[in-house]
Amino acid sequence: MISQTEQLRAFVGTRTADPWRASDDRLLVVAGARGGTGTSTVAAGIACVAAAEGRRTLLVDADEASGTHHHRFGVTPTSGIGALRPGGSDAASAVLSLGASLDLLPGGSGTSMDGTLGMAFAPAERRSVFRRLAPLYRAYDVVIIDAGSRIDAVLAAGLNGLRKCVITSGAEPASVAAAYAMVKGIHLTWPGAPVELVLTRTTEDKARDAFGEVQGAAGRFLGRTIGFGGLIPADDTLEAAIAAGTPFPAAHEGTRAAMALDALAGRLLAELDRDARRSMAPFRPTGRPAA
Repeated sequence: MISQTEQLRAFVGTRTADPWRASDDRLLVVAGARGGTGTSTVAAGIACVAAAEGRRTLLVDADEASGTHHHRFGVTPTSGIGALRPGGSDAASAVLSLGASLDLLPGGSGTSMDGTLGMAFAPAERRSVFRRLAPLYRAYDVVIIDAGSRIDAVLAAGLNGLRKCVITSGAEPASVAAAYAMVKGIHLTWPGAPVELVLTRTTEDKARDAFGEVQGAAGRFLGRTIGFGGLIPADDTLEAAIAAGTPFPAAHEGTRAAMALDALAGRLLAELDRDARRSMAPFRPTGRPAA
């Protein structure tokens, strides 16, 4: 909560707004209001549904320090997004095929499998990495970026354009406040960019109340609306399977969370298809001051 607020204050002092326009790429950024809100589960679930529909899908784990998606899918990377600093590895060489139309750009540097953490990106490095990644997106039908809960990482993930940002949040007060901070950060950068809030690990009533609080604040202070992405319920079966090392596609199959994720993913992908038929210029930010 404190960290998120401090990041937002720093962001407000250094950033300028650019009108939002949709990217040519079918790109979704999944962000967490704070850690532990199921961001990686939501991102992986959407990616699996997209691949199961036959779409060539890229899942990007934007956590350069470690990342978790390679564990979720049971693969051992030799490289990752953390190795893509200027002068580092080639972006395409870091991508792993998971089969069934699904590719993964892992988090970490590929050398963090011993349990140590990689070095965090400096702000300029992070932006450079995502600029280098942008040409990869053209090879895919849909790109899902798990951007984590840092505002600077979320904004870097959408630097080259996005179709929508999906924010995951719990219903407790600290998460609700952090979710609004994330909405505000995105809005102040790209006014009008589509944002929707997905509530996780709570009840339907509490999810509706939490969404109402964030939507109320967004309307009152920002003059905008956000979408309600629904509820992904707590699922002990899924969590236990993931903890036991079961690859995510098998771990989440048939679970309560899977049904909710499938519904969310199906709707988001249908919206991407609908929007792709419109003539929309790609978003290219300009005048961004150095961090």
